[in-house]
Amino acid sequence: MRISELIKSENVFIDLEAAGREAVLTEIVGRLAANGSLGKASPDDVVKKLVEREVQGSTGIGAGVALPHVKTDIVPGTVVAVGRSEEGIDFNATDGEPVNTIFLILSREGDAEEHLQALRWFANFARSRYHARVLRGSRTVDQITDLFQEFDDEAGGSA
Repeated sequence: MRISELIKSENVFIDLEAAGREAVLTEIVGRLAANGSLGKASPDDVVKKLVEREVQGSTGIGAGVALPHVKTDIVPGTVVAVGRSEEGIDFNATDGEPVNTIFLILSREGDAEEHLQALRWFANFARSRYHARVLRGSRTVDQITDLFQEFDDEAGGSA
């Protein structure tokens, strides 16, 4: 599976405005609902599932990155969103630093393998100092999607 194929340009949000963890999840999910990516799923229900997941343990993995994710059959399939916040958001990250990049993954219960592959891919991406630095300097949706394509090509196309 090429993870970069899951990253649709309409689901890359470079201008997040929310200041808190739940607020930013609400903002991203609201944008996904507005562009049709959630199908008939209720944005409120999706946010509720994401917040429940965050209560189990923060998805802030450090280095300015968070990987909020949930498996739920209320979504039509795997949906990936990438969000950027210039201000940074307190995600209770493992390193205590604010989060500027959010990789949000929504998957159906039966898509566990695809869900895990996406999590591994984004975790590996976040560990790459070079790619993390380039991502922080990316200012357009095209720059971000091109970077993911490049990383996917370097990884041989799969997580």
